[in-house]
Formats: sequence, C-alpha cells, structure tokens
Amino acid sequence: MSDPISKYYETHYSKLVLTEHMKHKIDLTIKNIKRHSVNAGISKVLEIGCGTGENLKKIKELFNVPDAIGIEISAEAVKKT
Repeated sequence: MSDPISKYYETHYSKLVLTEHMKHKIDLTIKNIKRHSVNAGISKVLEIGCGTGENLKKIKELFNVPDAIGIEISAEAVKKT
C-alpha cells in the first residue's frame, strides 16, 4: 500500500465500528430516499465509499433494488463484508 491516501484511510477509517450515530445516519438516508423516490421504482444504486456495505444492503432490501454496487478503497472494510 504505497498510496498515502489509502494508507491514511486504512489507518483511521477502515476499523470503525457501526455506532448508534452511524445507524442514525443510515436511517436518515433511508428516510430521504423514501421521501424523494415515491413510486420512482429505483432499479440501480451506486454507493461510493460503502465501507462494509451496511447501507447498501439495507437499501437493496428495503427498496427491492436489483442492481446495487458498492465501491470501497479500504481492503480492511471489504474483508468485513
């Protein structure tokens, strides 16, 4: 891992645990998706910086999204999925 951005991210962010604050942010995200996508029929979701993919999994299940893709720079976060 020679890239300084990846190194910083691995050191500081990839080891975060899902806290109550983070769960609250997930709930707010879902609330806003519901509000702005009423009857929109979401067919694709792309989450950049998805961490372990918790948001993406929840959104895919709640909205029956057939095509959900997550992109994550942290190898540690991806290992946790």
